[in-house]
Amino acid sequence: MANSPNPARKWLSKAQQDLVAAERILSAPPLPGLSCFHAQQAAEKALKAVAVHLGAEEIPRIHSLLELAQALRELGGTLPFSDEQLASLDPYAVQVRYPDSSEPSSRAAEQALQLAQEVYAWTERVLGSPRMGG
Repeated sequence: MANSPNPARKWLSKAQQDLVAAERILSAPPLPGLSCFHAQQAAEKALKAVAVHLGAEEIPRIHSLLELAQALRELGGTLPFSDEQLASLDPYAVQVRYPDSSEPSSRAAEQALQLAQEVYAWTERVLGSPRMGG
């Protein structure tokens, strides 16, 4: 299995797909709620990539970035993002997918995308270093 891609890189590849989707969906005509969803998904998958990199035996099947951040800390990782920053993306995992939720603004979607891009870039740096979390 020497040719098998690194499992952390597989997660990061999925995160990149969500980033691309979030960017494209935000262009005309903008769909901010869907863009926010994909931004959250990108950040979630990036954090899961770090968990794999840090040696997690099992990736939690959760959407909460706060819970994932705690799991990373328990694995010895450090994150350059505050809990408040990560919490700002959590509602986009599920709530925006339902018709009774309010649609985020385009500005909110831009902010969500920017944070997801920062999480992704940080993850790339972490995966490029030996077992570091920050």
